[in-house]
Amino acid sequence: MAGALSLPRRAGVHALLGARPSGRGGPARGGCDDRQGGPGASARPGRTLDDVLLDTWQQLSGHAAVSCPVCRGSMVPRYGSEPAPVGGRCRRCGSTLE
Repeated sequence: MAGALSLPRRAGVHALLGARPSGRGGPARGGCDDRQGGPGASARPGRTLDDVLLDTWQQLSGHAAVSCPVCRGSMVPRYGSEPAPVGGRCRRCGSTLE
């Protein structure tokens, strides 16, 4: 499936977007408190999941390693039989973007 993101079980959408669910005082489940500089700490307010994945995909398409949207580890392009990247895989948490 093109454009799919495979996440580790413990990761949640809030970790990708750098936000906490409303009504909760603690960190998002699967993420870190933004004040601690964990995953999502550098996310801009108002970013959507689409924004995060599109930015990541565009950078991977340019044959560059990028910051993983889940853990901020190194996500590197994955190649098929063609010269263009077909996705990306994080070296730290194993998340994939296809």
